[in-house]
Amino acid sequence: MKQGTLHVIVFLGLIGGIFFTLSNLASQDTQYIEVTIEEGDSLWSLSEEYNAKHHYSNWEFIKWVEQKNSVNASAVFPGQKVIIPVNK
Repeated sequence: MKQGTLHVIVFLGLIGGIFFTLSNLASQDTQYIEVTIEEGDSLWSLSEEYNAKHHYSNWEFIKWVEQKNSVNASAVFPGQKVIIPVNK
């Protein structure tokens, strides 16, 4: 095998390994759980309740939940299920 070919194979292997590692880390940072809205809950109160389990500000958390669940923060109701972000 030519030395140039070997360098290309090693280079592609390294790039592939780096890509795999970075994509794995990104997917492990945030996971999702499903919660059921209870009487008196709001997206703000859920953000506060799960504050230690996510890295968002309250406003970012609310925006994320609204977008991922196609809901409006002012229109959530008891019994409704939503997914929320949590860190691993």
